[in-house]
Amino acid sequence: MSYESLGIVPKDYKNEQHEVQSIGLITEPNLVLKLYHMFVSDKPLDPNYLEQNMEYIEKQIRDDVIKSHIGMGFAKVCKDAIGVATWDENNPIVIQSQLFYVKNQDISTAEEMNIGEEGPYCVWELGIVAHEKEAWKRYLDSQHTEKDKEKYLNDTIEGLL
Repeated sequence: MSYESLGIVPKDYKNEQHEVQSIGLITEPNLVLKLYHMFVSDKPLDPNYLEQNMEYIEKQIRDDVIKSHIGMGFAKVCKDAIGVATWDENNPIVIQSQLFYVKNQDISTAEEMNIGEEGPYCVWELGIVAHEKEAWKRYLDSQHTEKDKEKYLNDTIEGLL
């Protein structure tokens, strides 16, 4: 078999190193999310934009657009998207993902996307997902006490992805 026609990446594509920073928890009555800021190295997002994203996520939770499922998960904000992942209540090894596109860092343009068409994660986000998978497995292996929940919610990733 020839692989000549596979894996063709546009010549002008530049794969820039990304970093992640934990920026706290979003806490609503039925859902707590770890919030991550993902950015191209040395180009962090404006703190006001991050605050607007946090408020947007909180509103989507209150409006039941973002589903709470088991009540815990994580979210990622980057320059053009908000990704939300919650653990499923019926099958807690399954992650439920939602993706919102934000045009030109204007939160008023945010709209939910179809992850079946767009894909739930980029290559950089998979670093966050890998960390969260391990943190969640540790929680699943615990007694699920308040202390175990706090331990999961405080187990975050920082640095280069």
